[in-house]
Amino acid sequence: MAAVDADLADGFRLYHSTDGATYSELVDIDSVGSPGNPERPEIDVSPLYSTVTKRQFRMGKSNSGMWEFKQYWNKTRWGVLKAYYDANTNVYWRAVYPDNDDVSLASKDEFRGYVKKLLSVGTLDDPDTPMISEVSIKIDGDVTFTAGT
Repeated sequence: MAAVDADLADGFRLYHSTDGATYSELVDIDSVGSPGNPERPEIDVSPLYSTVTKRQFRMGKSNSGMWEFKQYWNKTRWGVLKAYYDANTNVYWRAVYPDNDDVSLASKDEFRGYVKKLLSVGTLDDPDTPMISEVSIKIDGDVTFTAGT
């Protein structure tokens, strides 16, 4: 049984910006992962000489992780992403979810990050398979979620 209040992925939008004020949409997204996979390292703070018989840990600073998406290849979009990669540009990203027909009122994740991996993927086995750009973003800082209305 499907969840009644589930939102479909159709209508997801992805935007990028170099200044955080003016955003451009990256269209023709094929698939997208979750923005970030935050993780904290465990730091062993067990004293070497202690009556405590169990190890003790503290949590380290959070790493916001990676964000990956796939997009149908296009020379213009590839050029933009390649330029970000080559210049090591810290880009503003906005992922807008399809929970409202009005994009300005939809839920969104916003963050900054560098294009860490950029692949152009196709297959020679099937010439009818579309070319895909695979992109990995290293998130720099927090991912901010804003719930839509």
